[in-house]
Amino acid sequence: MSIATVIPAPIPQWFDNSGVPLAGGFLYAYEAGTSTPQNMYTDSALTVPYSNPIVLDSSGRPAGPIYLLTSPAYKFVLQDANAVQIWEADAIIASAPSA
Repeated sequence: MSIATVIPAPIPQWFDNSGVPLAGGFLYAYEAGTSTPQNMYTDSALTVPYSNPIVLDSSGRPAGPIYLLTSPAYKFVLQDANAVQIWEADAIIASAPSA
């Protein structure tokens, strides 16, 4: 059985390199070290995946919390609305909630 964890900020907000909210930006998720898409979920039961990429709203936020698998590790790529990469973070491990 998979265990879900929420991204530390329940509804994160992303910005461009000038500090402006990333309106219409894209958050992609992959298996760490690959270009194989990996699901992000809208619910802690891991039953409703987000689209991949997640399209950010006008304030640079997803539609709601993002839940992640605790294994395997993720690679995230953030792009602006013109598909220009802002950053990439690889080998991100979502920690399981404590009991």
